[in-house]
Amino acid sequence: MTQWCVDRTYRSYGASEMSAGQDVSLSRQAEAFIGLLGHWGLTDREPAVVAHDFGGYVALRAHLVHGVRYRRLALLDAVALTGWGSPAYRLFGSHTDVFTQLPAGLHRALVTEYLSSSSHPGLHPAVLERLVEPWCTEEGQAAFYRQIAQNGLHLTADLDGRYGEVTAPTLVCWGADDVWLPVKWGHDLAAAIPDSRLHLFEGAGHLVQEDAPAELAAVLGAFAA
Repeated sequence: MTQWCVDRTYRSYGASEMSAGQDVSLSRQAEAFIGLLGHWGLTDREPAVVAHDFGGYVALRAHLVHGVRYRRLALLDAVALTGWGSPAYRLFGSHTDVFTQLPAGLHRALVTEYLSSSSHPGLHPAVLERLVEPWCTEEGQAAFYRQIAQNGLHLTADLDGRYGEVTAPTLVCWGADDVWLPVKWGHDLAAAIPDSRLHLFEGAGHLVQEDAPAELAAVLGAFAA
């Protein structure tokens, strides 16, 4: 039986602990992911992995740098190739000291607008609120800009030129209307990974799992089979 691991429960994200001084860099998240696989007893069982956004780099680093082997790998709108980063992300990263000091109401409005742009048709209000809320406590506001500051656009460059070493059968999935990581990155990533396949989701943005959940489930199910 194939195990699918969704590697998006990182330190300082969602309901996890948020505190000053945390190392929330992508390299550290990759180490945490490997530890999680070990905790689940999957390290030697070659699990199948679905990785979205930062999870793409995390899963690829675990494979290429740490030697973790996968039965199958699905990459969804994945941060991987150098040059990623929306204009808003770049702005936040260039001025984290300023944004960290925003009044709470302005910060909430900014995060709400930013996360809204991750969907092409628009997120359900309840879904959007669940995504926004963790970043809008006192700890969450600091954590939001901390993770951007620690994950500059250059940090994925260490894998440049190594995607030809990926050995797992790989499916690259991309929202055709992703404005955070335009679809060109999907084409380029699929071209860089041997024997990979690209599937585009028309009408979907960066959060393809929210914009096209039924189609994504069908595509992943067929890939697993």
